[in-house]
Order: sequence, then structure tokens, then C-alpha cells
Amino acid sequence: MPVPLLACLLPACLLLLLVLQACAEGGAADRAWELFRQMQAEGLEPELRTHTTLMDAWVRAGQPERALAVLAELEGAGGLQ
Repeated sequence: MPVPLLACLLPACLLLLLVLQACAEGGAADRAWELFRQMQAEGLEPELRTHTTLMDAWVRAGQPERALAVLAELEGAGGLQ
């Protein structure tokens, strides 16, 4: 399978952020959550923008409580300093 050209040009975190944004805009919050957790499991450290994009996905999906849980996790990790 050929490697997408974009994957060669963009850092992994940026590429995953773009995929998370597409999930958020497409109403696929559960998929965004899976990708977010996969990033963490593979050792990629999500940035603030990654967290806010995941929060956006949950809000768009009508689950603001899940967005608040992401915010609480971010605050607990010291990511809002």
C-alpha cells in the first residue's frame, strides 16, 4: 500500500490533529476518542490543540459532559498552565 503524500510531509501529531478535526466536523466523536487514546498508547503526546479538538468533537456530538472530562484530564496533567 503506498504511503499518502501528506504523511511524508507532516509530523505525525499534526496529521493526527487533522484527522481528529475531520472526525469532529463529521460527527464521529467516538472515532476521534479512539484515535486520541491510540496516540497516547503509542507514545505521542497530545498538544493543547489536540485536546480542544477532541472537546469540540464531543460538544458537536451533543455530549458536553465528555468534553468537560477531557478538560478535567488536561487540567490534571498540568496542560493549562
